[in-house]
Amino acid sequence: MDLQSRQRAVGFAAALAVACTAASTAHAEGFADGFGARPIKRGGADVAASYFTLNAKPGQTLREAAVVSNTSDAPIQALVDGVDGLTGTTSGVVYANRDDRHLETSRWLRPSKRNLTIPPRSSARFTFEVRVPRDARPGDHLAGLAFQDVRQTVSGSRLSVRQVVRVVLGVQVTVGSGSPAQVDLGDLKIQALPGTQVPSVVLDLRNKGQLLCKPRARVVLTPPGGQPITAEQPLDTLLPGDEIAYPLPFKGALAAGEYRAEATIDGCGARQQANVTARLAASLSGTTPMADPPGTPEPGAPTSLALLGGVGFTGLLGGALLAAWMLRRRPSHESPDA
Repeated sequence: MDLQSRQRAVGFAAALAVACTAASTAHAEGFADGFGARPIKRGGADVAASYFTLNAKPGQTLREAAVVSNTSDAPIQALVDGVDGLTGTTSGVVYANRDDRHLETSRWLRPSKRNLTIPPRSSARFTFEVRVPRDARPGDHLAGLAFQDVRQTVSGSRLSVRQVVRVVLGVQVTVGSGSPAQVDLGDLKIQALPGTQVPSVVLDLRNKGQLLCKPRARVVLTPPGGQPITAEQPLDTLLPGDEIAYPLPFKGALAAGEYRAEATIDGCGARQQANVTARLAASLSGTTPMADPPGTPEPGAPTSLALLGGVGFTGLLGGALLAAWMLRRRPSHESPDA
């Protein structure tokens, strides 16, 4: 990856950590500060709390519509862009920023307008095209139609926080049928969740199929001569071709030593299993930094600055993890239909 691509990845993570951006998943309607959007069916009726699920053939152009609403007392001026749908660091869908390079399905979206004004207490109908390239691979593709409020607010005194509000409508396009989803289970390792003493088994997962899916993970850890302990968790969406390192947390403390790890992944194609020996170098107490506060404040006592700092640390940590994932993401080689 070139330097500019790395800078974009870091910038995307920083935006998530510092800017309060209204987020929506591929399967939900975005709504924030009186600002919302939802799809309109081909017959003309709008759909509440939904997203676009479209079927197309290579080379086909689809024409779709959405309704954008403003329930506030002030007009909203929005910038409209197509943005790429991405798998988040721990599964689930996130969307790229409007300034990020368009690498995948976002290049298929052609908004009818790049600027939209919605008067107070009103709605506006918005149309766009989905131009599927002739060389599009079969299977699921995900983009987002992003409406970003041009207004930005800055809060704070010493630490300035820039607030950017946007609404994203997911646009899932299935080209042909595509091969089924199939998750590949790679390496396993035991380590603490970042910034904590909570043990986890990190699973390297990759969706090698052409359809999105939601896997379920189950891991059994057995220490030498000890009793096995189990953790399981349903994951969120894993997009085709994407790879994540998913940390499956375990409750309680974990002593240092070698463990037999038995992992099972279901729900995304054929069941995947792995049995490996994993070593934990140092014992983990199973706690977070704020699990055992030094004392209970008296009623009316000021809030600890350390507690407030923990909130900011969590956001920065999530941004750093996402930056690391973005650096690993492979660009698509599909090209938009001219």
